[in-house]
Amino acid sequence: MSNEMDEVRLKLAQTAAELHTFTLKFGDELGRKPPYKGLDGMDAIVLYLVNKHHWLPADVRAISQEDLRIVLNEELSTKP
Repeated sequence: MSNEMDEVRLKLAQTAAELHTFTLKFGDELGRKPPYKGLDGMDAIVLYLVNKHHWLPADVRAISQEDLRIVLNEELSTKP
């Protein structure tokens, strides 16, 4: 493996972690307001999507991080 490939993989992993953290912070913000108060991160996002779309919690948790950001695009761009 080349050093260049290692750097690309590291950058990709860092970017994925930053996007995941951004999404979880959105959940933290949701958790500051009813009916999500007391929840944070992914738990608040799950309840939000269950309430909004009537999806099952297991179905929400099965969504990939990339697809989750697509589903939450409007919310993530306006913040709660």
